[in-house]
Amino acid sequence: MTVAYHQGGVVYAYRGDRHSQLGKTWQGTILNNPQKVVDKCTSNQGVPPEPAHGHGVTGLTMDKAKPGVYTGNCDTMFTKGYDCRWANCHLPTTISRKAYHVQMTVAIYVC
Repeated sequence: MTVAYHQGGVVYAYRGDRHSQLGKTWQGTILNNPQKVVDKCTSNQGVPPEPAHGHGVTGLTMDKAKPGVYTGNCDTMFTKGYDCRWANCHLPTTISRKAYHVQMTVAIYVC
């Protein structure tokens, strides 16, 4: 399950079948047969998060805009000079005064 939080509250959560590459490659974070648990995004609602590869950062960044396209977008990255947090989700005003570029935590749970 991939869950995104803002200030401790769930913004979106998707569950799916475990990918065979989980823990081995970045592709392992792709959810097979993704199912929406909750999605409060005002942009790209219903689009499951997937890894975005090739941004030249250490670690993993996720994208919620283009399913099956693993380059060119991001929704979770914050580095010196570049901030794309919530860029493909846009937080509703009931959660934050700002739609994007604010605190974000993404967790991946494995059962």
